[in-house]
Amino acid sequence: MPKQYTFSLTEEEQASLRALVQPRRAKSPQLVRAPCLLAVATNGLGWPDAQSGQAYGVSTRTLERLRQRVCAAGVAAALRGQPRQHWPAGKYTGEVEAHLVASACSAPPQGRARWRLQLLAERLVALPVLPAASAAGVGRVLKKTSSSRGSGRWG
Repeated sequence: MPKQYTFSLTEEEQASLRALVQPRRAKSPQLVRAPCLLAVATNGLGWPDAQSGQAYGVSTRTLERLRQRVCAAGVAAALRGQPRQHWPAGKYTGEVEAHLVASACSAPPQGRARWRLQLLAERLVALPVLPAASAAGVGRVLKKTSSSRGSGRWG
């Protein structure tokens, strides 16, 4: 089956990749990607993907993705790799946590002996603090706080 993405390296690109590999002073992911790029280029070593993957300790799928990245964004982008995704900021900020602790330390609603996690979640939604809250999220926030809920007994 013919490869979907093929590329060839210029003499300058080959020289820069060899310069990265020879002294082994590049970052670790680049030390893996640079020889792979040299191997899978059409004017490179001419090895099949299985042999290249076995020689450099990567899977054939990694070589395919690397080849695709070179065709889409260029050699420099393929050498750097993709930027890491960052987790979104949590919705339980300090202000929300303060409202939650204040509610948990206050008197429970009429007809209840104590606060339940679901009641606290509903209270956060009733206050204009959060658009939606879950009992599990409220439990996690309360577990991480070191506040006492007004209990007179210790231990």
